[in-house]
Amino acid sequence: MNHLAEFEGVLPEYRARLDGLGEVASSRAEGERDNPSGHLLIRTKPIDIEILVWESGDCEYNFGTAEEPTFEHLDLGATGDIRSLLERAIRLAGSNQS
Repeated sequence: MNHLAEFEGVLPEYRARLDGLGEVASSRAEGERDNPSGHLLIRTKPIDIEILVWESGDCEYNFGTAEEPTFEHLDLGATGDIRSLLERAIRLAGSNQS
């Protein structure tokens, strides 16, 4: 299974927890692409968390405010990295609830 398929397969398991943290939107880049991607945005107060996962395993994990953003590029290697990434986002969003 490629990383994007894993991301899309695991996301529904986390959706209720994510929805409880704020506004959540997910999408997949449409059209024919060599390396398709999926996108998850979690908008909380005071931060936003954005996760982009490509089929190849490249991943962008971005979080923070418009004034103080943090950008991380990750290479998803082992199985379980997607779950760890979503758990990390849930912890971060939960710790920043106002």
